[in-house]
Amino acid sequence: MGVVYKARDRETGAVVAVKVIRAEIASRRELIERFKTELLLARKITHKNVCRVYDLYRFDNVAVISMEYVEGQSLRALLDRPEGISVRYGLKIMQQVIAGLAEAHAQGVIHRDLKPENILLARDGTVKVMDFGIACSIDTDATLTGAITGTPAYMSPEQASGKTADARSDIYSLGLVMYEMFCGQRALAGETPRSPREIDPHLPAFIERITLKCIAKDPGARFQTISELEAALSMKHAVPAATSHESVEGPLPVLLTRWHGSDWLLVLLAVAGLLLYLPFFQRTSIAPRTRISFDRSVLRRIAQEYAQKLGAPTGENSEIHVSAFPERYEYVAERAGASAALELANNPVPYWLWNVKWENETSIDVDNKGSLRQFYRDFPANTSVERLATEEARLIAETALRTLLSVDTSRLRLETAGEIMWDGQRTMSFTWTDPADYQGLQSHYIVRLIGKDIASIESNYDTPPEYSPRDSWWQLLPLAAIQLILLVIGFYEWPRVNARERWRMVTVAFAGLWGADASILLQRQLFNVTSTSIPIVLSALMGLAFAVLAFFIPVPVELAVRRATPSKLSTMVRLFDRRAASEPCGLSTLRGAVLGCVLLSADTFLTWLGTNYLAMRLDVLRFMGIQVLLTTIWPGVRSVFEGLFSAISVTLLVALMTSLLARFVHRRSHVVLLTAAACALVLPSIVSGIGGLQPYYSSVLLLFLDYLILAWTFSRFDVLTLLVTVFAFSFYRQNHLLLVMFRPTGSIEQWIALGAWALLVLAAAAVTFRSSIDAMRSRISEVFQ
Repeated sequence: MGVVYKARDRETGAVVAVKVIRAEIASRRELIERFKTELLLARKITHKNVCRVYDLYRFDNVAVISMEYVEGQSLRALLDRPEGISVRYGLKIMQQVIAGLAEAHAQGVIHRDLKPENILLARDGTVKVMDFGIACSIDTDATLTGAITGTPAYMSPEQASGKTADARSDIYSLGLVMYEMFCGQRALAGETPRSPREIDPHLPAFIERITLKCIAKDPGARFQTISELEAALSMKHAVPAATSHESVEGPLPVLLTRWHGSDWLLVLLAVAGLLLYLPFFQRTSIAPRTRISFDRSVLRRIAQEYAQKLGAPTGENSEIHVSAFPERYEYVAERAGASAALELANNPVPYWLWNVKWENETSIDVDNKGSLRQFYRDFPANTSVERLATEEARLIAETALRTLLSVDTSRLRLETAGEIMWDGQRTMSFTWTDPADYQGLQSHYIVRLIGKDIASIESNYDTPPEYSPRDSWWQLLPLAAIQLILLVIGFYEWPRVNARERWRMVTVAFAGLWGADASILLQRQLFNVTSTSIPIVLSALMGLAFAVLAFFIPVPVELAVRRATPSKLSTMVRLFDRRAASEPCGLSTLRGAVLGCVLLSADTFLTWLGTNYLAMRLDVLRFMGIQVLLTTIWPGVRSVFEGLFSAISVTLLVALMTSLLARFVHRRSHVVLLTAAACALVLPSIVSGIGGLQPYYSSVLLLFLDYLILAWTFSRFDVLTLLVTVFAFSFYRQNHLLLVMFRPTGSIEQWIALGAWALLVLAAAAVTFRSSIDAMRSRISEVFQ
C-alpha cells in the first residue's frame, strides 16, 4: 500500500506512525473514498489491544493515514525464530488478540486480513491488532459483494470464494495463526491440515480441539462468536506450566530495553564512589602494606642466594607456595583494633610468607620484601658431624641471625640452649625472645645447628598459648541447608525445564571446572598433595559433584523467577541464545558494570566504617582468599573464576528470595528489605565476597546494606544485571588488590584483564546506544549530503 514512517506531531509532541499511500493508489478517487469509509469504521474501535487509526490527510495526489506508533515487533518475527513459542506465552498473546477483535466485532467491524504480520507485540507486553485497512462493516455495502480482499494464506474459504465475510472469517484466520504458533508450521501446507498433536505430542489436547474447530471449512462448525472462542481459551485448568523459553519470547518491559535518565544517576554514583573507593581502600586493605617486590623468577633467585649462603643444596625443580598467618591479624585486631593490626602488617609482622621448596626438601621462606624468615634443610639420618660446645654453637647461631635476618641480637633474651634430638639428628638448638611489644604477639627466633651447619632458622610471631582463633566455617551451615533443600526440589522439578538450554549447559560446565580446580588447590594447601594421580582422581569427582549441583539447584530458582516475573530471565537466556549483541543484553551488562562500581565503593566504605568505628575486623577468610590468588600461576584468571562463582551463588539466592517473597508481599520496597535481611543472615562473606567483617553477628547490619543494593538491582532490573553486578564487584576488588600487590614487578596480567573488561563494557555501551549512534550517523550523513 505504501511506506510507513515514524513521525512526531509538532503540535502535541506525540510520536505517531504515518502511512503514505502509493501514488498510483492515492490518485484513484474510488479507493480513497473507500479508505475514508474504512477510517470511520476503524476509529470506532478504542481498545488497548487495537492499534488506533487517527486521520486521513490529502495533499494533491498524496494520501496519508496517521496511526498509533507501536514500538516492538510483529508476531511474524517471533514465529520465525527457531525456538518457537511456548504454550503459555502463546495463550497470553491470543487472549489479547481476542480482546481486541471482540471490541471490533462489537462495533460492527471485522478485520478480514488477520495474520501474524498484523499482530504487534509492544515492548511493554501489550499485544495490538493493526491494519483494519481492508475491514468492512457488517452493516455496510461499502465493498462490493464478490470482491476478494485479504491475504490468501490466512483467508477463510468463504472469502476465497467471494462470499460475504463475517466474524467467523476472523475466527478462521485466527485459528490459522494459532495453528502456526503452536505447531511451528502453517496449517494449509497440504489439502487437509495435520492434527496439531501429531506434530507436537506435548501440546495440550484442548488447544488442538479449539484450533481445529476454528479452522473448520464450514463456518457453521466454527465458534460462532469471538466470545465463544474467548470462553474456550480461558479455562484456568488448561494453562500449562511455564517452559524454558517463556521469558525470551515476549516483548520486554521498556526498562529492560532502553537507557533511562535514572541510569545516568547510577553513573554519577559509580564515578563518585570510585573516587572515594581509593582512599578507603588504602585504610582498610592489607594489600598496600604487603606489596610484593618480586615475581616468581626473582623469588626463585632470591631463595637460591639464601640457600647458597647457608650451604644448602638446591635442585632444578621447585614449588612455590604462600603460607598465611591470619590468626596474627585476628588476635591484634581483637586486642587493639583493626587499624593497629593493619599497621603491623610486615612492619615487622608478616601475615603471609612466600615459600620455595626443592625436591631435596630444602625450603626457604621470605616475606613480601624478599627478607629471609624461615629456612630448613634435610640431613641424612645418622650423619657424622663435629660436635660443638654450646658457647661456640651459640656464636654461630647469633652470627646467622645478624647476617641473614638483620636482627640485633644484643636486645634478644636467650630462652633455651642445648643439644636436642631433632629430625633424627643430634642438634644444637637455641631460642631467643624479643622483649619488644608487638600488640601482644610474642616474637622469638629459633636456630638449630647440626655440627657447624645451620639446619633451620625460624622467625615467629606467636599468639599467646591460651588464645584460640574463632572458627568462621559455621557460617556456611544455613547456606548448606538451603542448598540441600534446593537440590532435592530441583531433582524432582527438572523435567519442567529445558535441560538443553545453552545458559544451563555453560553454567554446569563452569561449575565442573571450578570444582575440579578448587579440589586441586585444597589438596595442595591443606594436605600438601603434590603427586599427579591423586589430585586428578579426586578433582574429577569433585568437579562432577559441582556440575550436578549446578544442574539441579538452579531449577527451583528458575521456576520461582518465571512464575513471579518471567521477563527477568529474558536477557540471561538471550545472552547464550545467539543474541548476546542485542540491545537488552548490552543494556544489562552496562548497568551491571556501573552497579558493580557502586557496590564496590559502598562495601569499602562500610568496611572502613565497621573497622574504625564499630570495633569490627576483617574476616580472616579474606586472607585465605588472597593466599589462593597469590599461589595461582595466573592470578588474574583466578580472579575471574572467583568472580563468576560469587556472581552465580549470590544471583541464585537473591533471585530466589525476591521471587518467593513477591508472592506474599505486594509492595516492592518491602520485598527488597526482606530479601536483603534474609541474604545477610544466610549468605556469608566467604561465598559472596561482600561484607567480609567479623564478628559475624555484628556485621549482619553491614551485610544487609550491601544486599540491599543487590536486592534492589534484581527487583528493578533482571537476572543478568544482578549477575554482572556481583561479578564486576568481585573482579574490580580482586584485580585491584593484585594490581597493588604486584605493582613493583609490573602487573601486566592485571592490566590485560582490566583492559579486556573495559573493552567488554565499551562493547556493551555500543550495543546499548546503537540506535542513537545510527541515528546520529544518519543525521551527519544527511548534513554532508
